[in-house]
Amino acid sequence: MKLTGAITQQCVVLAKSVLEVNVADQVREYAYTRHILPARDAQRKNVTINSGEMHKALRLSSQVSRVCNALLARKFETVYKVRLVSTSGPIQGAAATFTFEI
Repeated sequence: MKLTGAITQQCVVLAKSVLEVNVADQVREYAYTRHILPARDAQRKNVTINSGEMHKALRLSSQVSRVCNALLARKFETVYKVRLVSTSGPIQGAAATFTFEI
């Protein structure tokens, strides 16, 4: 069965949005388990996460902006009960750091 151009395009858009959600959820879960939880266990008040280090640890390719967006998302703050208190570096780059109050 051959798909029409419009249907094919819709499938591609849907696949891209599913990929973005999966990467974002993966980033948030990794940040929580590898950064937030250990910091809470150590009774720290803040934790700083570097987007480039996280990108490398997750073995992503050319998706630093997705890492940054996942950490900047309100969903991250709400689900994991953290509050973004500061950022430094280029906000969509590998040198971006995000400091959260935990």
